Amino acid sequence: MSHETREDESPLAWAKPLSIDLFLKVLNVTFFHPFVAWMIPLCMRAQVMAWTDPAMQLSIGYASLLTAMFFLGVLNRQIAFTKPRTVDFSEEVIVITGGASGLGLLIAEVYGMRGATVAVLDVKDLESGEARGVEVYKCDVGDKEQVARVALEIERDVCPIFLAAAAGVEVRANAAFSSLERRRY
Repeated sequence: MSHETREDESPLAWAKPLSIDLFLKVLNVTFFHPFVAWMIPLCMRAQVMAWTDPAMQLSIGYASLLTAMFFLGVLNRQIAFTKPRTVDFSEEVIVITGGASGLGLLIAEVYGMRGATVAVLDVKDLESGEARGVEVYKCDVGDKEQVARVALEIERDVCPIFLAAAAGVEVRANAAFSSLERRRY
């Protein structure tokens, strides 16, 4: 067997899975975890180290800081990701750009089956032919005038509440639909 590396294999192939993210994950479950941090003062106390010893006070301060940061993180996640609001889809209108095929069509069909009224903006007809609760409006979402015209049609038929941009192009519809939102309330 030869110990030479092949041309397509780098000499540091073992290091490819190593990353900053992996390093931080290991630190978060070891040195930066409160449980591990509290093991240090407990082990020092088991060695009969005095409470007034600077090393003991430093380790207790470090563990206390990590514990406070851990609970503040839990509180932050609780505040940021509270219980989701309940949505009655029968009262919702969802506007989906590029909803005639692909992911946009899937989103339209799912919300249509859930009872929402779905308005699809696309230059093509629905790939599946017809979907329950889905209205198709012919529109090129790259053209501001067409979007404004269709926004008024949708407002006349049903007022939009949610816009899902799945067309894969820059949608110039934000101004048209945000003005509908302001007028509605």
